[in-house]
Amino acid sequence: MEIRDIISLIGLFVNILLPVVLVFMGLRINKSIKQIEHSHWANQKVIEKKLQLYDNIAPKLNDLYCFYLFVGHWKDVSPEDVIRIKRELDRLVYTYRTILGEEFVAQYRRFMDEIAFHVFNRAGDNARIIAEICNELGDRRIHAQYEWQDKWNEAFYEDKNFNRNAFINEFFAVMEQFQESIGLAIRKS
Repeated sequence: MEIRDIISLIGLFVNILLPVVLVFMGLRINKSIKQIEHSHWANQKVIEKKLQLYDNIAPKLNDLYCFYLFVGHWKDVSPEDVIRIKRELDRLVYTYRTILGEEFVAQYRRFMDEIAFHVFNRAGDNARIIAEICNELGDRRIHAQYEWQDKWNEAFYEDKNFNRNAFINEFFAVMEQFQESIGLAIRKS
């Protein structure tokens, strides 16, 4: 076999092999693109879920803020509403703890179970509200838009004084951690 024949064979081999290599590379690139598209779609769904959680959780936390501090629409939020809101928030936060993250859940638990509510009362009892029934800003029994029920006196935990500053600090710590956990945190420079 002459050199010319060998070169012709190599040329033929390259002509056959090149399309095969290009098809193989095209398939690999296509697979990579599909993986990236799927990853993008999955991330988009997670972001949508986080925003949905924010839309569900933030207004409820705001309701608690108003109730405890006698600001905003506090006159519309009854003690019964506060207990219901706590249950709804607990259900959302603990259901989606893997999306929200353990740091947020720990901050939330500290706020709800140490600052806002007294939990672990007698078996079957609701959490009790650590807040004032009345202060210089108002009296829930008189100024509220609902009719006060005497049974609500028992909804308040009187063995621990309400600490307004601790409440405010922990509330904003929860909100900051919440925003960070869902990717909405605004970085301070």
